[in-house]
Amino acid sequence: MKGVITVGSGGGSGPTTIAASGAGSNVALVTTPKAAVPWSAGKPAIYWAGWGLFAVGALLALMLIALYVHFTPGFNRQKRLEEEGGSPASHCQQGSPLRA
Repeated sequence: MKGVITVGSGGGSGPTTIAASGAGSNVALVTTPKAAVPWSAGKPAIYWAGWGLFAVGALLALMLIALYVHFTPGFNRQKRLEEEGGSPASHCQQGSPLRA
């Protein structure tokens, strides 16, 4: 099987075809492949850093809200139970109001 390959001449457009000589009429024609489409680069690191900062800020806000609610004067359970009369232990021994 013989073929002619010319390198570096012309720079024509389109794929180059090379035909094999002397092998008969049923020989496949060889063509160079077209350039594949490159993969996208993805998201830059600053994009993911921004979402990370957003998530940290949201968690911080939820934590601060929970701490505010916990430490407000009206949220003190023990003080409220003492004002109603009785100790916290006596309330725990009563059981659930849903049980009959």
